[in-house]
Amino acid sequence: MGLTIQQKSLYVIIYNATQISRSLGKTFSKDKDKLTNFKIEMFRLIKRLISLMEDDKLEEKDILGAMEELEAKFAVSFGQAQKPINVILKYHFYLNKINNERIRRLLNCPIDKVVLNRLNKLGVLKELELDKEGLTGINRDYYDKLQGAIEKKSSVRIDFDKIWDEEILKRNKLLEII
Repeated sequence: MGLTIQQKSLYVIIYNATQISRSLGKTFSKDKDKLTNFKIEMFRLIKRLISLMEDDKLEEKDILGAMEELEAKFAVSFGQAQKPINVILKYHFYLNKINNERIRRLLNCPIDKVVLNRLNKLGVLKELELDKEGLTGINRDYYDKLQGAIEKKSSVRIDFDKIWDEEILKRNKLLEII
């Protein structure tokens, strides 16, 4: 099943809302075409991952492989490659009410400044001897350690950043309304 025009539009809005474009804008400041090509390739990979998700064939190696592909092809950090993929897969899963516990458990928590701050407050970064760097400082090894620590705190990794979603709704006085 292909994505509808509304889903595609929503995922572009989600991509922009993650502020990954700001991080990538700095990385590609001298080559705007490279930023455009990154988005095109990222959405091509997302489409493949969503198709696997909907067919119940998605595996974590598929997700990580897509991240590695973006990292290698565009010379971005693993942290920059993981953010839009993880965010869009998370929202696709929940918005499309995919009732599949196996897939829910294999999806990764999107790593961003908010998640890093939360892990830092929980003492996880110090415990793992990791620095509290931004997305550009996250390589594959660092990412794997973060996801492992998140899994110890939340058995369902994509739910670890649920607190952030709730905070936004509370801040806007919308939690009880929507």
